[in-house]
Order: sequence, then C-alpha cells, then structure tokens
Amino acid sequence: MKTAKLIIPLIIFVISVEYSLSAAFAQNAPTASVASTGVPPKLGTLAGSLTPELLILKHIEQELKEKYRKEIYTPPAIQSLFFSGSEQTLIREARSGFNTQVPTEGLGLDDQDEEIPVFEKEQSVSEDDNRITDRKLSLGGIVFLTPDNWTIWLNKRRITAATLPKEAIDLRVYKEFIEVKWLDPVSNKIFPVRLRPNQTFSLDAQTFVPG
Repeated sequence: MKTAKLIIPLIIFVISVEYSLSAAFAQNAPTASVASTGVPPKLGTLAGSLTPELLILKHIEQELKEKYRKEIYTPPAIQSLFFSGSEQTLIREARSGFNTQVPTEGLGLDDQDEEIPVFEKEQSVSEDDNRITDRKLSLGGIVFLTPDNWTIWLNKRRITAATLPKEAIDLRVYKEFIEVKWLDPVSNKIFPVRLRPNQTFSLDAQTFVPG
C-alpha cells in the first residue's frame, strides 16, 4: 500500500511529461500515413520518444490498474443471523400474546351425571368475578437492595424476583419505581406501565387513578 502511494504521484508526473513530449515530437515529426507505416502517428511518436525509464513506469502503471480493478468489494449475500434488540422484544411480546393451556381430557358419560357441589360453584364464580373486576395495577411499596434482590407489593401481593406473576412478562425494579409489561388475560393485550409507590393504573381506562 505504501508503494502504491509513492508510485501514484510519480505516474501522474510521467503522464504529464509523456503528453508534453508527444506534443513536441508531433510538431517536428514529418507527416506519415497509417497505410504506409502500419502504426498510427501518435503511437509511433510515443514509442520512439519514451526512454527505458518511462517505459518501465508505463508498465508499472498498467499493472497497478489491473491489480486494483480486480479488488472490487462485493457485499455478502447472506444477511445477519442475529436478531436486534427491538426484534427480540417483538418476538417476546408476540409469544406472550398466545393463550395456551395444557389440554384436558373430555368428560365421559359417567362424569356427566356427577354434580358439582353448590359451594364450589359459588366459590369459582366469585373468583372469576374478582379477577375480572380487579383490573388495575397498584404498587404499594418497594424494597430495593440489588437488581436481583428486591421486594415489591403489587395489588396487595408480595412479589420477589423468584415469585413473579404469570401476567408480568417483563418486570424491572428500581429504587424509586418499577417498569412492567403486564398481560391482561381479559383483553389479551400487553400494557407497558411505569409505577411509583402508592400509584394505581386502571387497565380499563388506561390511565392512572387515585389510590
């Protein structure tokens, strides 16, 4: 590469000298036809006027042109096989949006006659009602020690890094606030929310409410 940097200015100088010599010899040389000599006048003049040093430089110039003409960068046809950060986030959110459950066995003829106790029916209905009506996120407090050692009280539940609720797709805890991506099982939507202690976010109104 250093040799090429030194030779390129020299080539430019040689070309300028070459054209000067060709112009000078063209004025003094007698006119000859191409048919009589078989060589064009300009080429014949240049061949006769160039010294051995200039011929060597002309040869080097030609080699450099051939060398750098072949070294053309071609971008690879294979695209990157790694996902960017935004693509990984979209993949996680898309996977969390699918509601899946373990398949259960269907009821047989003998099971259809079995009645469910009344108190179990009332208990299941009340749990479903509470799950549907309690559509809010309320942060009671934060105890932050390290990014991996913390405790928060969300919806009156004590939550640690080892006891994350299934609705919390991505939960990050800081000293003064938390950032959570909450999957609402009713609407099947993901709500990104930042909460501070004693703040409540309504999933229905999609806004912060007192309390």
